[in-house]
Amino acid sequence: MGKASRLRQERKKERSEFFLAQQYREVATVVLPRFFAANCCLNGTRVFVEVMRRFGQEAKPIVVNMVVMNTVWKGLMEKSGGWPRNQEQSDAWTTVGGWALGVDGQETDEGWPHHLVATLGDVMVDSSAGQASRPKHGIILDNVLVVPFDGWPCAFSRDTTFVYYDPKPDVKFDDIPGWQLSPHNLQVADVVHAMMLERRK
Repeated sequence: MGKASRLRQERKKERSEFFLAQQYREVATVVLPRFFAANCCLNGTRVFVEVMRRFGQEAKPIVVNMVVMNTVWKGLMEKSGGWPRNQEQSDAWTTVGGWALGVDGQETDEGWPHHLVATLGDVMVDSSAGQASRPKHGIILDNVLVVPFDGWPCAFSRDTTFVYYDPKPDVKFDDIPGWQLSPHNLQVADVVHAMMLERRK
């Protein structure tokens, strides 16, 4: 293969959605915690969408239900054919090491009750996945998670951790402060600059 062909392939790779998303993950994992709490899915997703725009890509934000569980809980669900039937059964599953949690739109005292992610071609990016990590229960997630995407529902598993995403396209988020364009929630320049530095290595 000639030098020109290799350069073309390298440029094509650098423009690929998966490559950009992975590069974003590496940089954003360091940059975003300097500005946002772990559960700031609106802020993080807005940064991702704007960063991809700078690289000529259109990421599509969407509200989702997010469910996370460990191996024990997943096995018990498969054995029983679904979720616990009552609190007593749920407590029994927890007693034997099962654990599960979710963000499903139920109102809480801790801000916006939904979860926002974005798709980019054949990947889905959750810029605040780390908020669901529960290491003592065998649930370990990257702060920024990049998941292969070929339609909904979207699932991801690694070791003892299982994550499921279902879309909620009717839930609006455009008017939520965390999504609004502002110096507070757009640390785009920092992320783009760090990504460009990584490309030059």
